[in-house]
Amino acid sequence: MRVKRNRRNGLRWALPVAALASFLTAAAGLWPPAWVENGFSRGIFPLVSRAIGPFSGLAGWSVLDLLLPAALFLVGYLVYRRRPLAVLGGLSGAYLVFFWGWGMNYHRLGMEAKLDFRTDAVTEASIAQFVREAAGEINRSHREAAAPDPLAVAATADARVRAVIETLDGVPVESWGRPARVKTSRLLDPIFRASSVTGMFNPFGHEALVAGGLLDVERPMVALHEIAHVRGYADEGDASFVALLAAVHAPDPRMRYSGWLSLWMHMRSPENDALLDAGPLEDLDAIERRVREERVAWVSRGQGRALDAFLRANRVPEGIRSYARIVRLAAGTRHDWERFR
Repeated sequence: MRVKRNRRNGLRWALPVAALASFLTAAAGLWPPAWVENGFSRGIFPLVSRAIGPFSGLAGWSVLDLLLPAALFLVGYLVYRRRPLAVLGGLSGAYLVFFWGWGMNYHRLGMEAKLDFRTDAVTEASIAQFVREAAGEINRSHREAAAPDPLAVAATADARVRAVIETLDGVPVESWGRPARVKTSRLLDPIFRASSVTGMFNPFGHEALVAGGLLDVERPMVALHEIAHVRGYADEGDASFVALLAAVHAPDPRMRYSGWLSLWMHMRSPENDALLDAGPLEDLDAIERRVREERVAWVSRGQGRALDAFLRANRVPEGIRSYARIVRLAAGTRHDWERFR
């Protein structure tokens, strides 16, 4: 009986020990980026995604709307029954699923290592030239685009991201299985709006979630960004850049416009805005108006701090500032975009 009890206690501690070891090795940066890139992100992860994705893809609703209440109920029940080790084991298991099912992608090679990144292209003069080019693309694509069709954009978003990743990483499109679906979480959508969050990736269901109140000009780029997460790009700056490449080279001018306009949000100034036509300026004002009307200040601050802490814990030293890294990436690699056309 003593041997069985000791064995059972040993199994109860296995998950917490494994989770702690995974967290500590990740926090210490012990995973070689080249191994993560070639062994996990391009090898193991597509298989994991192909196994998990179809289950959430079958549901028209977010599986997170089911998982969250179930997890909260289970934790509450275990606390009520005074089983702290079971709670610890459950939380440890959730972390292991997150880390080994997707989170390892935080440790892959950065975008600068995959493209011909030129530091001389991120000088003040070069950035000014890039801003003028971006303004021209925004004005042109706005004139060409009619009102975006959300259903059409959602149907092509995953194909656009796959095409970029196949060119960038050499991962065959068929490795990913069925296309990723873009969904809205009924449970989390009020929180998204109050905290000015436009979307989220669910690592437990490998699904892309977008906020329900987005404008038509915002939704394409947000969908592309979240699908880039689904396809293994965890870093926010890298995911935004994959989404940008997918958008600006799309045949649909509505998608191109959304991509360039999203990039412009990180480059706004009175001087820069003077380069835009009236239509894009109206869309930018509409986006800011939507954010102001929906934001709840204390919710937004709390979410921002939590996200910043989460990103820093996962080896993203810039925290939430990593979102703005897309401007540096875009300007420094603009000459290398032609191969994605």
